[in-house]
Amino acid sequence: MMAKVRWINLVRIVGLSLVLIYHFFKDILPGGFFGVDVFFTFSGYLITSLVIKEFQKNKTFAFLPYLKRRTMRIFPPLLFSVIFTLPFVKLLPSDFTAGLDKQLASAIGFITNYFEIFKGGSYEAQLLPHLYIHTWSLALEMHYYLLWGLFCYAAVKVLKVIIKQKEHKVNAFKITVIFMSLMLGLSSYLHMQSLFNQYSNISVAYFATTSHIYPFFIGSIFGVLFGLEVPDKVSQTLIKKRKFFTIVSIILFLISLISLVILSASTNFEEVFSYRYGFILASFLTSIMIVSCRSLHETVPKRINEYHIISHLADLSYPIYLFHWPLFIVFSNVIQNKVLSVLLTFALSYVFSLLEFYFIEPMFYRKNNINLKQNESFVNIKIFNKNITKPVTIFISAVFVLISFKVFAERKDISDLEKEQMVANVVQEVDNFEALKSGVDNLNPEPVVQREGISGFDNLENSLQQKQVVQREGISRFDNLKNSLRQKRTVQSKTSSDFEKNVPISRSQVNVNVTMVGDSVALGARKKLLETIPNAFIDTKGSRSLHDGYNLITEWQKSNSLGEYVVVALGTNGCEDWETYINKIINELEPGHRLIFVTPFDGHWTETWRSYKTMQYLRSIKDKYKYVTIADWYEEISKQPELLGSDKTHIGGNSKAIQMFVDVVENGIKSAGAKEVK
Repeated sequence: MMAKVRWINLVRIVGLSLVLIYHFFKDILPGGFFGVDVFFTFSGYLITSLVIKEFQKNKTFAFLPYLKRRTMRIFPPLLFSVIFTLPFVKLLPSDFTAGLDKQLASAIGFITNYFEIFKGGSYEAQLLPHLYIHTWSLALEMHYYLLWGLFCYAAVKVLKVIIKQKEHKVNAFKITVIFMSLMLGLSSYLHMQSLFNQYSNISVAYFATTSHIYPFFIGSIFGVLFGLEVPDKVSQTLIKKRKFFTIVSIILFLISLISLVILSASTNFEEVFSYRYGFILASFLTSIMIVSCRSLHETVPKRINEYHIISHLADLSYPIYLFHWPLFIVFSNVIQNKVLSVLLTFALSYVFSLLEFYFIEPMFYRKNNINLKQNESFVNIKIFNKNITKPVTIFISAVFVLISFKVFAERKDISDLEKEQMVANVVQEVDNFEALKSGVDNLNPEPVVQREGISGFDNLENSLQQKQVVQREGISRFDNLKNSLRQKRTVQSKTSSDFEKNVPISRSQVNVNVTMVGDSVALGARKKLLETIPNAFIDTKGSRSLHDGYNLITEWQKSNSLGEYVVVALGTNGCEDWETYINKIINELEPGHRLIFVTPFDGHWTETWRSYKTMQYLRSIKDKYKYVTIADWYEEISKQPELLGSDKTHIGGNSKAIQMFVDVVENGIKSAGAKEVK
């Protein structure tokens, strides 16, 4: 069906290009994720056009054959992409196999979008990138196929009862489809807005089917209005003024394309604009491109066909999309040269896509095209003999299946990074509980420490009765109780004279009142920090942003429990208005305090990322405030990034990296002590 509409394949190529550039070179096109919405809109247009065409021809809609066609189009390439890419995971650290069974089950079961919501990570911010996170779009697409098919089937049944004249049924069906598309699309868009307002974790608004399905329905509307077939009168009008409509169509296509590129180059994933206007704008721009191409099909003489390269790349767009992401994760982690990793990723994705499209897919979807010699393509596939290529393809697939089973069997249930954070989180909660218990036992009436309902008391007698150690991959079980006494945490206030410049800081000198708020990076070093700075209160938590840190510091100030030295180790997790919250922390800090910011580091980020901009901004205010000190973790760890964990961000239990982080914080406190208090 698609081949009959010339030039419309350009829309698919645009969508694929945006996604690939976004994944490969995010700093160039930080909003390239809109390419997925291009695919969504195009799919809505195409499927609805086919439904309308079927109804026009047969005056009915067969739901089960429709669903079978859609499933056979989507599922076999997905399955084989998993089989062909999974063996390459052997090249990655074992951490990348953690939860692989759940990832695969979600991908094949078309629920990846809700799996990612359940995991709690955003599309861009994950502890370790999921190998098949890109299949979330396929999940949403299948949900649309199922939902839309049921709605269209129900509409046909209702119209069959209430409209008796056959000549009116087609128009009535079109009007019904438009109405359903408007209602469902509007409901979905409004749902995204409500979720984005309600949740700080934007993954819910982005991944949920109910909130991100509306681009399909925008495409559905245009599928009714400008479908695969146009009325003869419209076609004749277009042909009559061929030159005019050709020029107009080309101009509209280029304007829409340029606008889409500008939108993708100037928008980030976490921005409010993306969710308010970005996604829906991308869908409308895609729709204009579709209409333009549809017009060109009528106005451009039929002897002029689209170039083979266009149809060829469009045919391979789906398998290339499936293959490129897991392969890029592999090669970008094992090859230091990014350009080389991108080239290798694309080359291998292209080869696998050829194999999938020309030798595997015809067995399931395009059975009539299994004769390769009859298949026109940009690639001269006549050199292949199907009697040879078919058994070779089966053999290669079998080898990959065996290796895939081995990779699957050796998977981890939980990564070392996850284990480390789970253990550190539990230990932190145990410490908070012990502080609470000690305070209650001493019945000191003056509250000093208050966080999320946990209250401590001034001059705590911290006699740790039983140090609980978490074992067995973060499972909440406490064994091997060790009795150790921790130094008394007395709340003291020391003057700047205690911290003279150029005097190496000692453990005894760091007997100060320190309050530290941090994210999961600081969490990995918390134990060592407490050993080094025994009188510090350290509160760390995964996925904590500067917004969360500001709220916590404000709470501590209100309860008069903020230490003289305030250490802020945040910024890895970007948030909207990050600069605002940095300034609020600085300006709203009460007199009598010193502020230390620890610069964030993420081995994956680019200059467009908010976390990178946060680091730059912190460096820029280094000498602006007398009571503000910058502890440059970025400067130190960027010299030895190999010390970090598999995700190139977290400490990962490396003792040397932990000590480096502690030294950065400790030296920051020393430097702050040599400055004036606010």
